[in-house]
Amino acid sequence: NTLRFDYDNDFCLPGCSLPHMIPTEEGFNQSAQQLVLNNVDLIVVYDKSGTLAAPRAWWMFKAMGHDNVRVLNGGLPAWLE
Repeated sequence: NTLRFDYDNDFCLPGCSLPHMIPTEEGFNQSAQQLVLNNVDLIVVYDKSGTLAAPRAWWMFKAMGHDNVRVLNGGLPAWLE
C-alpha cells in the first residue's frame, strides 16, 4: 500500500517558528497512528525532488523507533525514469 503524507503538516512540531522541527514523541505517534503506520511496517520514503525531504523523514522515523525505514534512491524522479 502507498500512503502520502505532508511532512510539514503531519510530522513537524506544530506552532514552532523554526521549519521542519521534529515533533514530540506523542505528536509523532498520533500522526503515525492516523496513517496506520506501526514499527513492523516497511516504510519507504521519497520526495518529488529526489533528495530533500526524504532523508529528513527517514531520520525522524528512525529517531522515533522505526527500524524498517528506507529512502528511495533518487526519489520519485528516478523511480519514474
